[in-house]
Amino acid sequence: MGYAILRIAKVKSLSAAHAICRHNSRKVEVITANTDIQNPKIIIPEVEENQKNYPTYTKFFKAKTSGQTVRKDAVRALELVMSFSKDSIKDSELRDWTKSCIEFIKENFGGSLSNLYDFQLHTDEMGAPHCHALLICLDDTNKLNARYYINGAKKLSALQDAYAEKMKPFGLE
Repeated sequence: MGYAILRIAKVKSLSAAHAICRHNSRKVEVITANTDIQNPKIIIPEVEENQKNYPTYTKFFKAKTSGQTVRKDAVRALELVMSFSKDSIKDSELRDWTKSCIEFIKENFGGSLSNLYDFQLHTDEMGAPHCHALLICLDDTNKLNARYYINGAKKLSALQDAYAEKMKPFGLE
């Protein structure tokens, strides 16, 4: 039995969010990536719409937070990396695993995917396949609020538990 792996990182600047998008979409050279392998394109209508309307994360962020006063030290985005122990999931299960990752984001970060700006599945690196997601952290009142999702050890632990539960059908713990 393998392990479900979830990493959440705060993104504190718009330039960092932009760099993450460029890295994840392979618009910059990634030395750990095998250029002979093409990453599968995951179509998520909400992400496609967000990227069509807002060609950069900066424009997306400014549109979503318009009318708000954003603190200098505010978390501008959250980056999620979802993965599993190497060789724990068969290639034939990868599409279903990816769908479960998207469902996990929807269930735990706002109830819809409208806050999700970027989602990429990477199969071109040495380790296990993994997904990257970049989202803006808006609370129930549409206010920028990362603490709403990740404030403290209890909330982070609950997210880890929820991810592990979502991954149980794949034999992950």
